[in-house]
Amino acid sequence: MKYHILAIVLSFFTASSPSEVDENALRREITYIERAADELARLNIDVADRLQRRRIASKIDAIYEATERIRLLLDQDTVPKSIRDDDLISFIESLGKASFGDTKVDMVKEFAGSNWFTVSQVGLICEEIPFGENKVEAILALYPHIVDKENGYKLYEFVTFSDDRERLKKGLEELKGN
Repeated sequence: MKYHILAIVLSFFTASSPSEVDENALRREITYIERAADELARLNIDVADRLQRRRIASKIDAIYEATERIRLLLDQDTVPKSIRDDDLISFIESLGKASFGDTKVDMVKEFAGSNWFTVSQVGLICEEIPFGENKVEAILALYPHIVDKENGYKLYEFVTFSDDRERLKKGLEELKGN
């Protein structure tokens, strides 16, 4: 399996066995590595020695290039797997603890970036979002990460009012480039 070597390497960072690492976990770890590189870049600004700063910047660039190559490997000829149920349940529990609709939408946007979902899973997430306009925003954030877009017609079931359905329709058309 082409993920095996990546899983072994990333298992050193995640303290899990290679067989337990799935594609979504790899993507989350890549994001973590990129954020660490961002922090190194910020810290590098304070390095007084110009030559040392260039060397460090070069190594940081190598990290970004490596993470991009890993992302490309993950994207080659693969159909992403939707998030595991236990990870989704954990997220939904966290989402339920948030007080405001806007906060919940922000959480969904962040979570969507490194995960894939089925339309039914999107529905479960929407159940935790109280207002139609927030649901529309969440669905639009999740849409690029839906693995079964052939079921996209069901997304309209997750919003109640016709105004929200119309906003959803327009947003989906924009995402699809229509």
